[in-house]
Amino acid sequence: KRVYIEFEGVCRDYVVWVNGTYMTRHCSAYTGLVMDIRDYIKIGETNSIAVRVDVENREGWWYDGAGIYRHVNLFIAEKTHLKINKTTVKANVDGEVFVKGIVENSDRCCKNIDTLFEICDKNGNVIANTTVCQEFEPYSETEITARLKMENPILWDVENPYLYTLKITLLGDVESIRFGVREFKF
Repeated sequence: KRVYIEFEGVCRDYVVWVNGTYMTRHCSAYTGLVMDIRDYIKIGETNSIAVRVDVENREGWWYDGAGIYRHVNLFIAEKTHLKINKTTVKANVDGEVFVKGIVENSDRCCKNIDTLFEICDKNGNVIANTTVCQEFEPYSETEITARLKMENPILWDVENPYLYTLKITLLGDVESIRFGVREFKF
């Protein structure tokens, strides 16, 4: 399996170590960071993750503090999986939904996989679905796309912030993404 850690937000310049091994330096308080730490952790043992934040170079735009200010997430994925934060959803007011993601195959074998895409309403009922069968070469990243059609979508607006859930099932792992359908003119 693969093990990833995601820092959604750390202000400002920061360095990450896993079990004493230098991993990376990230110099932005505005962007998140995802890294694969599988080769640096000890399965079944206590592991340490250290983060050092340096605020000597002042940002001064919107945040006067320093440190981890958003969530830190740990993800465990199969060798073939959807890349974290690389899936986009585009919904049109006519109900057409376009999905694009990246599948990483870190296995040495070529894989032919069925991926299930489902759109659920706010009550969890499946209102549209499709299955895409695609081949993934070993040690590769491959784009996967799907097109779904919802009948009479409920539009999101300030008075009714209606959200749908897209569920993508790949090798038993399920990624959920909430999205709304709206139209605006200016």
